[in-house]
Amino acid sequence: MEIVININGLRKEFKKIAVIDGISLQLKSGDIFGLVGVNGSGKTTLIKILATIIKPTVGTAYILNYDISREPQKVRRFIGYLPYSYKPYYDLKVREYIAFYAGAYKIPRSDRKDIINDILELTNLIATKDQYIKDLSDGMIQRLGIARTLIHDPMVLLFDEPLIGLDPKSRAEIMEIIKELGNMGKTLIVSSGIISDIMTICNKVGIMKDGKIIISGDIDEINFSDYL
Repeated sequence: MEIVININGLRKEFKKIAVIDGISLQLKSGDIFGLVGVNGSGKTTLIKILATIIKPTVGTAYILNYDISREPQKVRRFIGYLPYSYKPYYDLKVREYIAFYAGAYKIPRSDRKDIINDILELTNLIATKDQYIKDLSDGMIQRLGIARTLIHDPMVLLFDEPLIGLDPKSRAEIMEIIKELGNMGKTLIVSSGIISDIMTICNKVGIMKDGKIIISGDIDEINFSDYL
């Protein structure tokens, strides 16, 4: 199976202090990789590097064989990025918001209605399509954020703590969406500060500490009791 994400010796320094230090990782189609660590461990920085928001100081990372540093515009065609503490445009309706991004990604007008409906069905938002975003619950807003990342049908999804601050029902709904995206063959990196979240949705996991992935592998090969 093709390697979709290929990271080698990635390092990022801020004011000569390494916040990402020597990370290497390979993920294939359909992998759901859980990136676990406390606040400040480097999870968000790593995801931002892969999302081409910031550049690494040293090392390389390829998404579908495109270099994130040298070919960021090409990389962005294949990724969907959900930032930490996602905030939408609250004064739009759900359908208007997704349609705005469909236009931004130059989705043909003849295809937009069906694509938007499919995405809203997948994220369980079809019943709210005509509601204003400001009237949605936190869980619905987070699902809307996921819907936005899917509009251009990316192969790679980068979700930075998508479950944080949500009630149990909303967390369960998003977990099911993530698992379904993996079943569709998409490659996901999902960060969390809570190991139990990752254990239920991921097939691979990496534990971050002080900018390093101190252990990674298949979910059933890691003794999580050593890190709880």
